[in-house]
Formats: sequence, C-alpha cells, structure tokens
Amino acid sequence: MTDPRNTPLHIGAPYRTRITEREHFADIIVNNDGNRLICFWIVQRFGSPDVLTWGQERSFKAAQHAALQELGRRHRQSKAS
Repeated sequence: MTDPRNTPLHIGAPYRTRITEREHFADIIVNNDGNRLICFWIVQRFGSPDVLTWGQERSFKAAQHAALQELGRRHRQSKAS
C-alpha cells in the first residue's frame, strides 16, 4: 500500500501536493480564480495541527522551491539539536 503522506492529492483544485521530509510535511495548494494564480505552501509537523510556516507564490514551481527550502532548513535544524 502507498504511504498517503507521499501521495499527491488532486482535490477541488488543479494541484494539491504534499512533500514530506522526515517528521515534517509541506502542502502546496494552487488557487486559480481565473484572474490570477496563487500557490500557497504550508509546513507542519506530522501529528500536530500547528502551522509552522506558510507562504504564497505566483507559480507552483516557486511554491515548491520555497517549501523544499523550509523543509530542508527544519531538517538541518533538528539534526543540529
């Protein structure tokens, strides 16, 4: 069975993608209201409802890059602790 934490989701929007990095994950949600494209990214820890970091970008690629940077930063931070 596929781990649902690593499965891209397509629910009610062109893209909704989850990226995982150890104990953290980032969801990227694309909102296209017809006038403009906004891509939100949200970083959380598995098992916690708290949003650790979030942002918005003007392209999916930029949102993916920002989310990956934040996940990498958190991973490096947890290794240093």
